[in-house]
Amino acid sequence: MSDSNRTSRFGLSRRTFVQGIGASGLVGAGTNVASAAIDDESVTPVGSGSVTTAIPDGYDYPSPPDPTYVTGDVSPPIPTNDWWSGLLFGPYSAGPVIGDPYHGKAGPAGFTVTYPTDWDGDPAEQDTIVADTAQTPGVTIGHTDVEEFSDARVNDWGDWHVQATWGAGTDEHMDVTIARGLPLCFAEYSEGGARLAFSVDDRSIDDAAVSVWADRGNVLGITVSANGYDKHFGMFAPEGASWSGVSTAELRSELGDGDYLTVAVLPDASTDLLDQFERYAYNVVRDTTVDWEYVPDDDGTPVSEVRTTYSFATEAKPESQTEGTVTALFPHQWKHAVTELTDRTYWSVRGEMRVATGTSFTMAHTYDGILPFTPTSGVQDTETLRSYMTRLAEEYEPYVYDVPTSAYWAGKDFYRNSTAAAIADRTGQTEKRDYFLSAVTDRLEGWLSADDTALGTEAGQELFYYDDSRQVAFSDGMTVTVPAGEVVVAQSADHYGADTDAPMAPADLTAASTNSWAVELEWKASEDDTAVQYYVVTLDGTTHTTVSDPGVRIEGLDRGTEYTVVVSAVDPYDNESVPTSVTVTTDSEDTAPPEAPSDLQTASKTKTSVDLAWSPASDVGEESGIESYLVVVDGEQYTEVDETAVSVTGLDPDTRYTFAVRAIDEAGNRSEPVSTTAATLSESATQSPFEGRATIPGKVEAENFDQGDEGVAYHETTSK
Repeated sequence: MSDSNRTSRFGLSRRTFVQGIGASGLVGAGTNVASAAIDDESVTPVGSGSVTTAIPDGYDYPSPPDPTYVTGDVSPPIPTNDWWSGLLFGPYSAGPVIGDPYHGKAGPAGFTVTYPTDWDGDPAEQDTIVADTAQTPGVTIGHTDVEEFSDARVNDWGDWHVQATWGAGTDEHMDVTIARGLPLCFAEYSEGGARLAFSVDDRSIDDAAVSVWADRGNVLGITVSANGYDKHFGMFAPEGASWSGVSTAELRSELGDGDYLTVAVLPDASTDLLDQFERYAYNVVRDTTVDWEYVPDDDGTPVSEVRTTYSFATEAKPESQTEGTVTALFPHQWKHAVTELTDRTYWSVRGEMRVATGTSFTMAHTYDGILPFTPTSGVQDTETLRSYMTRLAEEYEPYVYDVPTSAYWAGKDFYRNSTAAAIADRTGQTEKRDYFLSAVTDRLEGWLSADDTALGTEAGQELFYYDDSRQVAFSDGMTVTVPAGEVVVAQSADHYGADTDAPMAPADLTAASTNSWAVELEWKASEDDTAVQYYVVTLDGTTHTTVSDPGVRIEGLDRGTEYTVVVSAVDPYDNESVPTSVTVTTDSEDTAPPEAPSDLQTASKTKTSVDLAWSPASDVGEESGIESYLVVVDGEQYTEVDETAVSVTGLDPDTRYTFAVRAIDEAGNRSEPVSTTAATLSESATQSPFEGRATIPGKVEAENFDQGDEGVAYHETTSK
C-alpha cells in the first residue's frame, strides 16, 4: 500500500488531505495572527515543556472533535485513539468498528455485524486493499420496540473491549458489548426484546436467502447467502425464549424471562461448533486486561522471555456451562502463544486467526536485547555510508513533511532523522549527527510547548492546549486520525495535564530485620493522584538508591553503627513527597549470614548413593570466614563437611531426593540454602561398564570394569 495514494472519502490522497487541513488552518487565521497569541498567565510549565489552559482569542486553527457521545457513567480521561474510538464522535460512529474477525457498523437501527472472508477486488492491482464488506451479508442487532435510535454512546471499556448504549437515558435502550478478536457480540435490553435483521450493505435481503440448520428453541444456527457468500451465525437467547420469523430475513424474540442475547459469527455451519460456542455464549464480557512480565529463567534454565497475558472477566448468566469465553488470536499472537489452541480458524485481513477458549491466553516472546546503536563491524563500506549521510543532510530538508502535519507523517521524519543520527555517529560525522538529532529535538520541543514559532509556524498554530474538564490535550503541530474512519482530523492522543501535586509521604517506615552488615526496610505504599513512579532512599544524607516498590535492602554497613534512612515518593512529573525517616543500628557482633553456595550439582549416582558438588560460598561484612557446609537430605540434616563435595550414601533405589547445602561461617551464621533434586538408580538398572583402559599404579591394569557398588567386577586383569 502506498501511503501517499491512500484516499479519503473526499477523493484526496491522505497526504494531500492533511496538507489541505494545514492550509485551511492558515487561511482561517487570516492575517490577524497576533490575535491568536497566548496569554502568558494561561501557560503552565510541564517538565521542560508547557501547556496552555486557555484557547487564545482569534484562534481559528483545527481543534480536536469533542468525544461527546458517552453516557453519564463515563468520566475522563477518554481514550480517543483506540480501535473503537470512532464511537465517541457519533451520533453513531465516525466510521466502521473493525474488531476482527468481525466487521462492525453502528447505525440508527443498532449494531450490524459481518464476517468478510475475501478481498474487495484483486489485491495485486490495488494500492489499498480492504475486505469485501460491501458484498458480505450480515446481521443487525436491534430492539423490538425501537425502529431508530437517536444515537449510540460509549458506556464502558477495557484494554480491548467496549460497551456502547443505544437509547442512553431512555427506558427502551440496548447495550452492546464487543471486543477485539471476540467472535461474540453481547446485547442486553431494557423494556423490550431482540430484533435481528439480515442485510447486505444496509440493503434488506429476501427470506429465501436465510436458511436454518439448527433450531433448539432459544438457540439458532443460521446461514445467510448472498453475492456468492454463505455466512453463518449463532443466536443464543435465554433458556425458555422463542423466536418468531424463523427462516425469514427478520427474527424477533422477547427473550423469555431474560434480557440478554449473544450473536456469534461462525466460520462454518456445524452443530459441533454451535455446541462449543453455546458453552461460552452466556458469559458476558465485563472487563479485559493485559499484563506482562519479564522471565529471565524458568527453573534455572535461561529463557529471557516477555510473557504477555490477556485476561477476560465475565459475568455468567444462568445458562453458562463453563468459565471464560472464546476468542480468535491474530497471527502475531497465536504464533507465540503458550496457551493451547483449538483447531478452529477465522479469516481476517491481518492473516489467519486461531481460536482459543478460557479466561485468558498468554504469549511468550524471546527478548534478545537491544543494541544502543548499529554495530560498525560488518561488510558495509564506511565511505559509502558517509556519502549517504552527507547527501541526506545537504540535499534534503530536515522535515520532508510539512510543519505542522499529522503525527503519522511527522513520525516518518522522526524515524529517518533518528536512524541517520545513529549512523552518522558511527561514521564519525559529528556535524551531520548533530544536524539529524536537532531535527528530532527541535520538533519535539516545539510540539510539547504551549506555543512555539521556531519552525516557521504562525503564532497559535502549534498550540499545545490542555482541557482540564475533559482531561485531554491537543496540539495542532501534530494531528492524528480517527482510527475507525478515513477522515483526517485535528485530534490529539490522550495526554495528561500538568500535575503539581506531590504524592503522600511513605508511611510506617520500619526496619523489618537488621544484622551486623545489612538492614531490610519496609513501608506502606504512597498514594498519588496519578501514580508513584519510584521511591528515593537516602542513607545518612546521601542518595543510596531508587526503588519502584515499597521496600529495600541496604547492604555493606559497618558493625555497631547508627544510620539514618530517609524515604520519599516521586510521581511521573517529578513531584517529590515529604520525606519519612527512621534510625537503625547494626549489630555489634557478627550476625550476618554468609552468601549461599552456588551451582549445586549431582556428580554421579548409583542405586544407593548420590555424589554432590558445589561452588564455595563467601562470607560478608567484617568476615569471620566460612567454617563448614551443612548437607540436608529431604529436610533432615545428613552431615557437616569442610569441603565442597560429599557422597550421600545409604539411600533407597529408584527414589527421588531433595538435597540442600548451607554455608556456616565461623560465627555460626547460616546462609540461605542452595538445593537440587536427584533420583537414585532403580533396582533393575544396568550400570554401564567403563569402556577403555585404566592403570592402577603398581598393581593391575584393567579394562571394561563396572563402577557400581555391589558386585564390582574387574575383567581381563594382568599383573604388573
